[in-house]
This record gives sequence, C-alpha cells and structure tokens, in this order.
Amino acid sequence: MKFIQKTFYIFISFYFIILLFYFLYNKEVFFESFRITIILWFEKLVPSISISYILSIFLVNFPLISYIIFPILKTIYNFENQKSCSLFLISIIVGNPTSTNLINNAVNNNEISINEGNKLLTYSCFISTPFLYSIFEFNIFILILILELITSLIITRINYTNNDLSFTKKFSIPTHSILSTYFNIVNTLPTLLLSILASMVICNLISLLITNSYIKSLFEITSGLNTLINFKQSFFTFSIITILIISHGLAIILQVYWILKKSSLSFSDFIKYRVIAVFISLINLIIIYLFIFFF
Repeated sequence: MKFIQKTFYIFISFYFIILLFYFLYNKEVFFESFRITIILWFEKLVPSISISYILSIFLVNFPLISYIIFPILKTIYNFENQKSCSLFLISIIVGNPTSTNLINNAVNNNEISINEGNKLLTYSCFISTPFLYSIFEFNIFILILILELITSLIITRINYTNNDLSFTKKFSIPTHSILSTYFNIVNTLPTLLLSILASMVICNLISLLITNSYIKSLFEITSGLNTLINFKQSFFTFSIITILIISHGLAIILQVYWILKKSSLSFSDFIKYRVIAVFISLINLIIIYLFIFFF
C-alpha cells in the first residue's frame, strides 16, 4: 500500500512539473482555459446553483413539502425519519456537493443517525436539477432525471439496512424566521459559488495536458458537459454523459472528500456506490435505447 501511495505521489509530482513547463512554454492556453471556465461558471452555474441553493435552504427551514410526502416515500426508500426524506428531496434540487454538506450537518446535529447519513450518501447523489435543465434540451433533461431516480431507487434496495429506532421519532416542524433564512443565504451563497469556481479552475488546469476529449470531460462536470453536448449525438457520447453525471466528475468528488474528511461518514462507501451506480445507470440506458429502437 505504501509503495502504491509513493508511486502515486511521484507520478503527481512529475505531472505538475510537466504542467509547469507547459505553462512557461504556452501560457496563452492557460489564460484561455481560465477565461472559458469563468464564463461557463457565470453563465451556467451561478444562475442554476443560486436558484437551487435558495430553494434548498427554504426547504430545510420550512419542510412542509417533505412533511406531506414523507408517509408516501417512507416505505419506498425506508427513510429513518422525516428529516431523511427532506434531505433526499433537497438533494434532487441542489445536487452534490451541497447535499453531502447538508447530510453531514444533519448527522452532526443529531437529526439523523450515522447509519442513515451513510445510506443517504449512497442514493441521494444527484446533480443540481436546475443546472441540468440549463444544459440540456427538455427531453434529454427528463431522460437524465429518470436515469438518476431509477438508479437511486435500485441503490436503496442494494444498500437496505434497518433503521435506528431512536431516530424514528415524530417530526415537529422547526420554526425559522424568514429574515434569518435570508441572511443565512446571503452569507453562505457567495462562498459556495466561489468554492465551486476554484474547484472548476483547478481541475480544468490539471486536465490541460490530456488530449482525449472524452477522458478530459470526466474531470469537471460543467466544462465536460459543455464539450460533450457539442459532439455528434450517439449512444457512446450519451454513455459518457451518463458516466459523468452519475459519477459527478473529479471536481465534485474532491469537494465531497473534503467535506467528509473530518466526518464520521464514509467517503469509501460514497465512492463504492458511485461506481455501482454508474454500472446500473449504463444498464438502464441500454434498456431505454433498446426500447426506443424496437418500439
């Protein structure tokens, strides 16, 4: 294990040395990459993430929707309590890494058990719905959302465990003032957007030496999807798009790792079930393509 770790560190060191020489030789490429990343962030991510984050904060503080839906979804997803249901619904809107942060906060605040937090990390793994809607045409957006939901449901069956009865208490709707919710959004949203931008810039700069567009797209989801949607639409291209969305891409995975680094929740389980989810989603994609082809 130590040999593999040492080899990995040596490889990374050499890669960054080569990247440094590449920058000195061709700095215009770096500046152009930086410019394109900022434009994508501003045009695609700032509007969609802002909308989804504002919605998620209000859903957390005023969870009336999850209060109504909880009895219906409880038997399907085996939620521990209404808070788990709320986190699941929010994850569909806001996506990762924000949903991971909300799950981690719920565990730290003793609102859900560690076991429930780890379960949520395996199947509450979505890309922000407003973001996907801003990228794709409506029919493709619906197809991707269906793939995500079906994959999530299958993961719940694979990772089914009994709930911690001490957390299955009756839910009482929390009281939050609209003013405090407003200032919470104002104080936290800029930090979230800037951290996403920093992650995008770093991952896109790291991937500059990679020439294969399909492999390169897996580093950062916004730039990756922006590249892939301009390719000729084929089963192979849509398979790469599916892999990128379900796996989240390197940038989001690194952000999730950082959130869970000092947490009681399992990052290794998160990765393991992302790999399983990719295979499940590809099988579902093949079934959908065969259905469309024959019918």
